[in-house]
Amino acid sequence: MAYLSEGFGSIFCVFIIMKFGSTKTMSKFASMNVPFIASLWLPAYHATHSNSESFYLSEPFVYVVVIITSMMNGFAMGMTQPASGNYVAECSSEKTKGFYFAFFQSFYMGS
Repeated sequence: MAYLSEGFGSIFCVFIIMKFGSTKTMSKFASMNVPFIASLWLPAYHATHSNSESFYLSEPFVYVVVIITSMMNGFAMGMTQPASGNYVAECSSEKTKGFYFAFFQSFYMGS
C-alpha cells in the first residue's frame, strides 16, 4: 500500500512543490512519517499482550491502523523525495550538480 500511495502522491508533487517550494514541502510532508513510525508500536505491543481484551490491541484494529498510516507515509514520500531532488538542483550550479547529486544519492541509498 505504501508504494501505491507513493505513486499516487507523486502525481500531485509538481503542483505542491510549485505552490509551497522545496523546503516547505519537505518539512511538511516529512512530518507525516511520524504516525507511521508510531503505529509500528501497536503490532509489537500486540505480540506481547495478545491475550488482552483491549480494542486497540485487537488484530483488525492493528491491521487497519498500520495500513492507513502506511498509506499516509507513502503519500508523503511521494512528495518528499521529488522535493529533495528539486532542492539539490536549486542549490547546485552546472559545475557542481554532478557532485551534489552523487553525494545526495549515496546517503539516500545508504539509509
